[in-house]
Amino acid sequence: MADYKLEIMPEPEEEQIALLKLEKKGQHPIIKGGGKDNCLCGMCGNTICKDVNRNQIANLGFQCPNCGAFNWLE
Repeated sequence: MADYKLEIMPEPEEEQIALLKLEKKGQHPIIKGGGKDNCLCGMCGNTICKDVNRNQIANLGFQCPNCGAFNWLE
């Protein structure tokens, strides 16, 4: 298992990037998978993607359910 810190980005325009977010607030992941990587919010360190393969989430944006920061994997 490896942890990767996501890049912080400004709030994207609607057509700029596919953005995943949860309505439920708190410290929990948006995606859980069967891979070997964890991706952490670049602002607060919350686990946004748990047990994924990094190549599966390339070019996706995530709004952290804990702090609200916009993140992506460069």
